[in-house]
Amino acid sequence: MRFSLNIPEQKFKSILESIGFVVKFFSQKTTIDPLNCFYAEFPFENMILDFALIKSKLAIEIYGEYWHGLKTVITPRQAEKRIQDAKKKLILSKNKWELIEIPSLSINKITKNRIRKQILNLLVV
Repeated sequence: MRFSLNIPEQKFKSILESIGFVVKFFSQKTTIDPLNCFYAEFPFENMILDFALIKSKLAIEIYGEYWHGLKTVITPRQAEKRIQDAKKKLILSKNKWELIEIPSLSINKITKNRIRKQILNLLVV
């Protein structure tokens, strides 16, 4: 586990904290916190989730342009990463987790209100 966030993940962490969520790194020694605690770099089924609200089974993935190949022409490494992303979605779905996917380029454009609504809508269902 790397215990550090890249710049888009750091920005998103700030957004989560500004709308009232606690964000912690997950470790083997961590006790699970209340419903408002997202864990960064959460290990799940041989993969790492960028952010996980464990008790509510909500995952948030920040997709960077470089690694995830958000453009139409992609490298072989980006194609491999897209396959990993698809597998991650499938595993989360099979385990009844909700997933919010956020392209890193949109982090500066999204509003705190929009993120709050999107999270609350998934938690209320």
